[in-house]
Amino acid sequence: MKTYIELLKLEVFTIYDVDAIYGNRNSAESAVRTLLKNGFVSTIKRNLYICNDVINKLPIADKFKIGSNITKDAYISHYSALEFHGFVWKNQEENEGDCQQDIQQGSQEESRQDSQQDSQQGSQLYSQEKSEGYSTVYVSSRVIFKPFVYKGLTYQPVASKFDEGVVTYNNQRGTEFECNNQRGTEVTCNNHLGTRVTNLERTVIDCIKDMDKAGGIEEFLINLCNVSSLDSEKLMQYLIMYDIQFLYQKAGFILEQLRYKIKLPQNFYNFCQNSIIKSKRYLTNKNEEDLIYLAKWRLFVSKELIFFMDHGCDLA
Repeated sequence: MKTYIELLKLEVFTIYDVDAIYGNRNSAESAVRTLLKNGFVSTIKRNLYICNDVINKLPIADKFKIGSNITKDAYISHYSALEFHGFVWKNQEENEGDCQQDIQQGSQEESRQDSQQDSQQGSQLYSQEKSEGYSTVYVSSRVIFKPFVYKGLTYQPVASKFDEGVVTYNNQRGTEFECNNQRGTEVTCNNHLGTRVTNLERTVIDCIKDMDKAGGIEEFLINLCNVSSLDSEKLMQYLIMYDIQFLYQKAGFILEQLRYKIKLPQNFYNFCQNSIIKSKRYLTNKNEEDLIYLAKWRLFVSKELIFFMDHGCDLA
């Protein structure tokens, strides 16, 4: 039981963590076998374990904590990070339909109860159609690992390009620490301190870069409608670190469509536009009909997407 209490502090652990307690591999492996037999811990995958509640024998850590412990430098990213921060449709499905009102009012407990009965049917239909991201947990890491399934969720690896913008939360999701060694921050990003996840600005840029890992452009736009503010300096910082022209084009165009909700300064859009050279790209499938060319962003966009962007936030 003493070993179990120590491991509870980690929630998710490997044999190396048990080694640190015993100082002996044979004793550590024996302890893990005993804990598994008694139902105090469960196996997530090879050499990755999770503590169970002693009463109901159910895992105590959520998918975010599991994902950020798969490798030493793992962190939650893309759609999963957006979900962690609370900006996905499923988290808002009981709110009123106008996301601008949601943003301004913040808490919608009373209005949610009033409108829940009216909006429930439409929200459920949208949730069923658009909730595929919930079955995948996107985990960025420099260390390669194979995708695996645990409790019906697929933990999908994504190659990590840099650690800037990765935040470690404590177990209460209170204090957060920026893991920005390049800035000289005196912080040790202990993988077992809590969940490691990209901050909101890095999450938005990552989702725009890899739209297939953000639920698709339409779902991402609706989720983005629930965001009320972003730090333009951080957005530009991550854009520079990726330094991909198509990303400048997409970020400038997409965020400009939401400029009345996410009030970014004009210098952000100027920055994106000035970073575009000559390339013309397709934001949507180039084989779609009714494509419109937007000279400002050198993008081809479908009329259908333009219409959706004009009205999509009213669906959120």
